[in-house]
Amino acid sequence: VEDEKFLELVGQGIHVNELGHLEMPLPFRSPDPVLPSNQSAVFRRTRNTLTRLKTEPEKLAVCLKKMGKFIAAGHVEVVPSDEPKPPPGKAWWLPVFPVSHPRKGVRLVLDSAAEYGGTCLNDELLQGPDQNNRLLGVLHRFREKAVAFISDVEVMFHSFFVDKEHRDFLRFYWFASNDPEKSLIQYRARVHILGNRSSPSVAIYGLRHAAQSLPVGEGDGAEAAAAAQSFVRDNFYVDDGLGCAADAQEAVAVLRGARALLSRFKIRLHKILSSSAEVMSAFPPSERAEGLSEVSFDDAPLQRALGVTWQVQEDVFLIRVDLPKREFTRRGILATVNSVFDPLGIVAPVVLGGRLIQRAILKSVPTSS
Repeated sequence: VEDEKFLELVGQGIHVNELGHLEMPLPFRSPDPVLPSNQSAVFRRTRNTLTRLKTEPEKLAVCLKKMGKFIAAGHVEVVPSDEPKPPPGKAWWLPVFPVSHPRKGVRLVLDSAAEYGGTCLNDELLQGPDQNNRLLGVLHRFREKAVAFISDVEVMFHSFFVDKEHRDFLRFYWFASNDPEKSLIQYRARVHILGNRSSPSVAIYGLRHAAQSLPVGEGDGAEAAAAAQSFVRDNFYVDDGLGCAADAQEAVAVLRGARALLSRFKIRLHKILSSSAEVMSAFPPSERAEGLSEVSFDDAPLQRALGVTWQVQEDVFLIRVDLPKREFTRRGILATVNSVFDPLGIVAPVVLGGRLIQRAILKSVPTSS
């Protein structure tokens, strides 16, 4: 029921805004959401967080650079000081804090899960249906033809804007003029953000809407247009597109068609990488993922580590495993065996050894009466 409600809200609300971007509402559970005022609490928390951040100059510099990009791209905006205050219950403030990842580095997070007054923004939002393509199907289709290629949607969630009447629910505090020496002022997000529970479903819905919005006609270009639509619809796992073609010319045609299809809504498909040098040379350096010999498919937003790596030159899959250091106990063996995520089953013979050890231990342990 909630999934149907989500699809109805987003389907009826999706439109192209004045800047040419796809814009969708926040899918609230209630048609008229009223939230408690958490402004003061969030201001204090943000002030304390950013005060601590100033003691780490390198991390602060990364955060300022990222926020500067968001501001320049129009993904966030300053709330004008002369703008009338929103009605009571029609605004929500999000704490902002940095998160460090060993591989992805430092990123800024707007905490939609932060509670105040017994609720949080995520509690008020519908999650939406899981419309993401199944990983196993995407990986299988990636191996069907001779020439493999991948691409990536740039800041996928930020490619889709939020309706103006809902942007006040995405307010936060940050340095004026992005200058840490200045005071904190109010900003608000204009796009669907990473922390919202609805953002993955919203982004996938928007991506497919963009692909299907151009009718495929007849004639010489019809087949290429249909192939581009199929690539975006069936071969994406969140923001990663994994495709294949019979030859380099077909691969270039599919990628160019998909890029043209999405660019109509200012969605950028870039970081193109292929096992074919001819495909790579068909695109400018700014649109290619240069200098990569291996690609790990685990950078998708809000997804678990996939453990699957594509070795480009050899055009083969690898399984990267980081075995945890656990004691030799039943719990430790279980954790070690389950740490190998292998959706294709290509290392099942190796994992089987651990399974057999588990079975032997379970048989040796007497059952209690």
